[in-house]
Amino acid sequence: MYFQIFSTELDEKSVRPVWEGIENIFPGKPWFGHSTAGNVADYEITADLSVTITVFEKASSRFKILVSYNLQQNRRR
Repeated sequence: MYFQIFSTELDEKSVRPVWEGIENIFPGKPWFGHSTAGNVADYEITADLSVTITVFEKASSRFKILVSYNLQQNRRR
């Protein structure tokens, strides 16, 4: 299982409550974020922030994140 957070803004204040909720309810489950122009469903932008969850059928399934973005290190000053 993993979570994806899609947000029109790469703003920690907007996204932090979402990832903290994920971490509180699903401790130890990975999550990662994406910047986007908005969540698209049925060819229309539906929200500025959305979350998806992927649940693997087999517990032995694995995935690997190859690129990591550190929000703290990449802040605009």
